Amino acid sequence: MATAIIVRSSSLPHPALEGVATPAEAGRLARLANDGLAELCARHPDRFPAFVATVSLSDIDAAVAEAHRSIAELGAKGIQIYSNIAGRPLDEPGFEPIFAAMAQHDLPIWLHPARTAAMTDYSAEPRSRYEMWWCFGWPYETSVAMSRLVFSGLFDRYPT
Repeated sequence: MATAIIVRSSSLPHPALEGVATPAEAGRLARLANDGLAELCARHPDRFPAFVATVSLSDIDAAVAEAHRSIAELGAKGIQIYSNIAGRPLDEPGFEPIFAAMAQHDLPIWLHPARTAAMTDYSAEPRSRYEMWWCFGWPYETSVAMSRLVFSGLFDRYPT
């Protein structure tokens, strides 16, 4: 008889820190979140064997430093970023240091869609009817972000 193993990881949910805080505040909130997630995993390793670190790409140097700290000191098994950073695409050259850092660690990056209800289906409507903004908007936004990373050559430069 086969035994099912359910592995859970912890990560910070919406909203993206870049959209709700200044770069300095977002960095501080990311540190607090990562410390809290590491503590949760330490207290309940049977339920939370690992966590995914939060970084704020509104300050790329701080994000790289927090990724290194979370992995080396707290035991994070990767990082989570959003599909756009305050409306900016991830294939902008300014974001490349986070991808280089994660390639050095040989750990994954979780990509979470950043589209919100503020992005309606049609510009003439005040809101997305039937909640289509996330039903179809999230997969679309994630697909666009990933496609742009592929077409930009990012995975050629960092194949791991």
